[in-house]
Amino acid sequence: MSRRVWTVEEVEYLKDRWGLSPLPNIAKKLGRTECAVRNKIYKLDMGGFFDNGDCITMHKLLSELGYSTNHTYALTSWIEKRNFPVRYRRIKNKRYKIVALDEFWVWAEENQSFLDFSKLEKYSLGPEPTWVDEKRKRDIKNKRQFKKNQKEKWTEKEYEYLQFLVNQHKYTYSEIAKKLGRTENAVARKLWEKGIKARPIQAGNNKEWSKQQIDKLKELILDNYDYEHITEQLKPKTLRAIKSKTSRLYGTQNLDCIRKQFKEE
Repeated sequence: MSRRVWTVEEVEYLKDRWGLSPLPNIAKKLGRTECAVRNKIYKLDMGGFFDNGDCITMHKLLSELGYSTNHTYALTSWIEKRNFPVRYRRIKNKRYKIVALDEFWVWAEENQSFLDFSKLEKYSLGPEPTWVDEKRKRDIKNKRQFKKNQKEKWTEKEYEYLQFLVNQHKYTYSEIAKKLGRTENAVARKLWEKGIKARPIQAGNNKEWSKQQIDKLKELILDNYDYEHITEQLKPKTLRAIKSKTSRLYGTQNLDCIRKQFKEE
């Protein structure tokens, strides 16, 4: 019995669909057995399923992004709370979480405020949307700034200095944070942890917002800036003032949710 010769069209179809469609589907479409299709894939040296096409395993994606592949955070925060576009596929009796990269990029753009691309090497996931490189640069800058401001423990002298500064009733969160070499959030958290009732004063420049500043805030949010970079652009407004204003304007401080509101208008 002679074997059926593969046509040019069949080979092209196989190359187009391998990595995108399950093997049984490809075999059915070509009218061939799965064994015959596997043999052709081997002869063409096309590699494994996940070495081809526009799909990637969830494990591989997390690894490329620099996240822990054993961490359940992504499963809960991404899939359950943010509708991450994961699919489940069984190959040789093993179940994989599969992600289509085109769907991932759409989802990532809508949820980028909480994502960190600082460890994502350029083009490690193939072609990238234009916004990704700017996002990566911002995340790398944020990471460096975080490490610069981060200290392992507060010393007793720092506690005393913090209490002294806040009891002067003349320094803002921003000013105290700068004097201590800490972030505003770190200062606020430490005041709460130590039960210090006194609070920094409100910056005078944060009481009034001009129309230009509000328009600029909206523009920066639409341009996918995070809070750290928005604060840089809206100086002398402080991070706390910007978050407070954002909440009053849009009913939430979640930048991704706000961007969705704009798109739905």
